[in-house]
Amino acid sequence: MLAETRAALADFMERSGKSQRQISRETGLSTSVISQFLNGCYTGDNEEVAKSINQYLTIGKERLNTVSKTPFYPELYNTREVLFTCLYAHQHNDITLVSGDAGAGKTRTPGRTQSQ
Repeated sequence: MLAETRAALADFMERSGKSQRQISRETGLSTSVISQFLNGCYTGDNEEVAKSINQYLTIGKERLNTVSKTPFYPELYNTREVLFTCLYAHQHNDITLVSGDAGAGKTRTPGRTQSQ
């Protein structure tokens, strides 16, 4: 069970891009415990650490799967407006603020924080 948990944690870290420090903050385990557990040299209660990590992975994997399945609709008016605003700001070396009602699509518009 411990080897499976180690492998699952390593795989999750690779897929999510999360560091040991981020995992540490989110699980409440210290960074040294995470590191030693991953390397198989933790001398404490490995079963308890594995239990905490498995609980974290259950939620973390669900979030990872949910986020990656979010659809993007480039033809929507709001999406086109956000993309245009970002492109305009980028071309003019300026800053833009996009605001609107919750659920309008501001967060899911690709490129909203990236250079076009």
